[in-house]
Amino acid sequence: MIMSGDTWHFQFWHRDTAAQGASNFSNGLSVTFPVAPLVPIAGMVQIHSGSFDMGSNATSGAPYSGNSSERPVHSVTISQDFWMAEHEVTQAEYQSLMGSNPSTILDPNFPVGGVSWFDARAYCMALTAQEQAVGNIPACLEYRLPTEAEWEYACRAGSTTEYNTGLGLLCADARFSTTNYSGTWCLNSGPAIVGSFAPNAFGLYDMHGNASEWCLDSYSDYNAGAVIDPFVTGSVIGTIRGGNFNSDATGCRSAKRVGFSLLYAPMTFGLRVVLAEALDPVLPDPDVQMVAIPAGSFVMGSNAASGPPYYGGALERPVHSVTISQGFRMSETEITQAQYSALFSWNTSSFVGEDLPMESVRWSDARNFCSILTALERAAGNVPAGMEYRLPTEAEWEYACRAGTMTEFNVGADLFCTDARFSYSFHSNSSCGVSSFSGTTEVGLHSANAFGLFDMHGNVSEWCLDSYSSYVSGAVTDPFVTGGSKRVIRGGSWDVQSNCCRSAYRDDFRPEERSDDIGFRIVLAGVLVP
Repeated sequence: MIMSGDTWHFQFWHRDTAAQGASNFSNGLSVTFPVAPLVPIAGMVQIHSGSFDMGSNATSGAPYSGNSSERPVHSVTISQDFWMAEHEVTQAEYQSLMGSNPSTILDPNFPVGGVSWFDARAYCMALTAQEQAVGNIPACLEYRLPTEAEWEYACRAGSTTEYNTGLGLLCADARFSTTNYSGTWCLNSGPAIVGSFAPNAFGLYDMHGNASEWCLDSYSDYNAGAVIDPFVTGSVIGTIRGGNFNSDATGCRSAKRVGFSLLYAPMTFGLRVVLAEALDPVLPDPDVQMVAIPAGSFVMGSNAASGPPYYGGALERPVHSVTISQGFRMSETEITQAQYSALFSWNTSSFVGEDLPMESVRWSDARNFCSILTALERAAGNVPAGMEYRLPTEAEWEYACRAGTMTEFNVGADLFCTDARFSYSFHSNSSCGVSSFSGTTEVGLHSANAFGLFDMHGNVSEWCLDSYSSYVSGAVTDPFVTGGSKRVIRGGSWDVQSNCCRSAYRDDFRPEERSDDIGFRIVLAGVLVP
């Protein structure tokens, strides 16, 4: 750790994080260059390098309730000194730097709560920028979240027991709820002022309880074998450590670890900062290609007769003029399984293939994809103020599907089997050879519409943001319906007839249910709250 002075000799090392959970180092070139003296902010404690056994073999029963995520216990070396804040970031500190306080239980000396991983990282980046601007830290160091290994090493402070206080955790030791599942209640109603309990051997307060603390790492299973400076990255599931005022004692153990969405921000989640080697977590990128859709007006709905070949319905009427007042961007295809899997480690699809549309997703699953993508892209500076990735409104969907057309399909008055993925064409009176076993097809195999969008007819029906409701008469601008128990799906799918693939055709589905013929497509557009 650099302490002070004008000129420093550095031995460069190359860090290889390709192997999950491990870092490999190779010797490099020693050089000399000027570096600013190191002046940590108040309340930072120097943590010296060293080794420890990470994890726990605690059994699954009382009093520790250990689990497999804490195993195998493995040797970890922290190769460099670092500095860690002696207490969790307080509400006053967060408010002073970020201009807001997301906490629910308010006191300037309580730990800040209601913080997502993105919020925590933004705080660290702002603190780094502030301190580098006044020359207090060199460019090779930063304020950041601790890695999971740094956190446990600092929490243990040389201890090998389940807590840094010993075999047990008493109400007098930390702010938490109960000593075990059937033990003594600690009778607290919220967090404590930071530093209210005795520090550990490193001089760090509240490493057990008070507020759960975000780590920099992605949540992942441990690998066996000794590692140096492990740092796992690449997932949207982050790691939380330390327990909180609502946790029982088992949740506050030194080895206890839990994975949560990087967006999750309950009132019990806060942060603690370290001043250490700069690390840049690699965040996933689903690589969704977006197409610009211009603002404009169109006639929404259809007066198609109730008989063949269109089988129009009352819910497509009255036909009415709609203005889309702002341009937006829409994904050129339905979200694929490869794109979905880039953010999440699971795939609920019935028909599996990287380039097949993601299906069997609930409306909330689709929205969660949008929320995570928004947070990732916003952190990268790619989302303009007032905009978000979200599901399209029903009006945006039909406007984009029509792409200037007024016919029943964006390919004309008829839809043939060669135009889209669906089951039966009333226009050729023929089956399209799609069975319950064949299902979806790869996105983009059929021609795009005039806006450059693929598969707006067929393949999978697509969730919209709106609640399902009857149309109102008269011209409207940017319509958006909320409050209903069902959501709109559009576009038809692989297992329907041509009439259900029309530009104006609309159907409903319960948002909590899944189906192998329902997927989604996203837009980058103005923020809306359903």
